[in-house]
Amino acid sequence: MTKELITLRTYGSLPEALLDKARLDSAGINCVLADDNVARVLGSVVSGGVKLQVAPEDEAVGRGFLEEGIPPLLVDEESGMEYVQPQCPKCGSLDASTVEDAAPGTGDLKCEVCGHRWKQKEDTE
Repeated sequence: MTKELITLRTYGSLPEALLDKARLDSAGINCVLADDNVARVLGSVVSGGVKLQVAPEDEAVGRGFLEEGIPPLLVDEESGMEYVQPQCPKCGSLDASTVEDAAPGTGDLKCEVCGHRWKQKEDTE
């Protein structure tokens, strides 16, 4: 008999689900996406959502991992390069994403918490 899987989260779009699946995979937490094939065929947005699922014994670890905050700094272990997560100048949130309707390469960002938009500062290296 196959084990029943636990849904950790349901996503309105496939890209969001794929990002969290990659995060769990990289942490060694086995997971699957349910209904992702529907999203691939019908478009990235799925009625009912794409479900991120784990085995019951991985539920607590998976939920804890997904609830961790966004780190302000990431370091590539191979190259030693540092990536500083953009921070909203209005509310201070680290939950920022590239604005989809902005012109490519403009560096426009949007805070996913308060909705504020701003231009990303260029690297000074």
